[in-house]
Amino acid sequence: LVESFHCQLKAALTTHCTPERWTEVLPLVLLGIRTAVKDNLKCSAAEMVFGVPLKLPGEFLSSSNDSFRPNPLNYVEHLRSHTKNLQALPTHSVSNPIFIPTYLKTCSHTFLPHDAVRKPLQPIYDGSFNVLQRGE
Repeated sequence: LVESFHCQLKAALTTHCTPERWTEVLPLVLLGIRTAVKDNLKCSAAEMVFGVPLKLPGEFLSSSNDSFRPNPLNYVEHLRSHTKNLQALPTHSVSNPIFIPTYLKTCSHTFLPHDAVRKPLQPIYDGSFNVLQRGE
């Protein structure tokens, strides 16, 4: 699966650019691969992940399904007027209660997180330490 994707990516990059400029076209090549409709699935990879087709750059400004061909002279003005009307979506804040195991109320020893840059395979906790005082 990964090898076939790499072959597809390499073929797309070699047809779109020279070896020195591959980083410039990589985002559009990846967008093209993700939005390409697979014949056997009758949908794109992005549709399978997100449930809806991805909007391509030319589809952001069109309000209907017809083809949108911007006039180069007023394209920037149209883009500015459209982006002024965009509203940010409210963020979803999750306030899950903190889980504290019941056995912490009676344990005699504990481990503390090691809050520093660690070497590879170094434990993430220090300890075991005696519990001297309990707090909430």
